[in-house]
Amino acid sequence: MIFSLLIGWTNVALGQSSPTTAVSMNFEENFQQGVKLYQNKDFKAAHSNFEEALKQQPHNISVLTNLGLVTFDMGKKGLALGYLRRALELEPDFRPAEQAYDYVWSQLEVKELPHRIETYETFRQYFLKEVSLSSYLLLGGLCFLISGWLLIRYFGVRKKAMQQELPLPPVPGVGFTVGFFFIALFILSLFKLYDLSIQRGTIILEKVSMHTAPSESEASLFELTQGLEVVARKTEGDWVQVTYPGGPTGWIKKSELMMTTLGSF
Repeated sequence: MIFSLLIGWTNVALGQSSPTTAVSMNFEENFQQGVKLYQNKDFKAAHSNFEEALKQQPHNISVLTNLGLVTFDMGKKGLALGYLRRALELEPDFRPAEQAYDYVWSQLEVKELPHRIETYETFRQYFLKEVSLSSYLLLGGLCFLISGWLLIRYFGVRKKAMQQELPLPPVPGVGFTVGFFFIALFILSLFKLYDLSIQRGTIILEKVSMHTAPSESEASLFELTQGLEVVARKTEGDWVQVTYPGGPTGWIKKSELMMTTLGSF
């Protein structure tokens, strides 16, 4: 594997022969032990430690990225992409997760299935997927402050000029331009909120049959392959109804899917 694990918390000292189990370790110990085991190519044990660290800090992007790398080296490409998508859902511009995702994705034999192009999915790919909600809110707030200050100042000077019968000041093009960007960012923030509400998952098995109803005895509609991302609609027992974007909707087993968005399902 061409990527290095993200090594942190170097102040944690681990005994070479400590019998402590992953369950009884704290977060830093589990993380560091996972790094050590990975470096020794004990991928199964490293995965166990990182999984325990993830239970202790479910939104830790370093742990999620490391889990993606470990599971890839265990030969589980779909599961690896699931962990990396979770990391990028939390922090879209987290460079180590981006690099790992691109590499694992390049190793898939099937990267997409025949489907129709959907406008929303294209819009999501270019404007929503790569930017976090906090980034849109931060930039929107900054534009709001700048535009507000320039326009308030302009209308104040304009009012004073009218009262004194002086030439009116020039319209502040910068203020209106920044105001336009604020409106655009506000709209994008709303779309981002909507997108975060959509439950998405990753196929983790090599091949999965999509059925017409939640039963193995029902007809098979479609075959999904590991690493593909689908939209989860609803659940029924051990089954979940999914849609391949631009493709069909059907039922697969929950055990064949890893939810990769932040909300619960």
